[in-house]
Amino acid sequence: MNRILDILSVTGSFLIAFGILFLIQDISIGQIPGFKDLIVFKIIPFKYLVFTASSLLIILKFIDFYVPKRK
Repeated sequence: MNRILDILSVTGSFLIAFGILFLIQDISIGQIPGFKDLIVFKIIPFKYLVFTASSLLIILKFIDFYVPKRK
């Protein structure tokens, strides 16, 4: 049971960090007029691909999720 709680804790922390980074990028860089109009494959806005990749890169490079070892 403790292992499941640890996995849920790390997953939740990862998703919150991803959401905050994505939102900051969308509010700041995503409002540039030429940048927000680019579409890839006529479906996906280009900014979503860039923001997802950069958020994942920042999280994996600079954020360390600590899972305490329980006895």
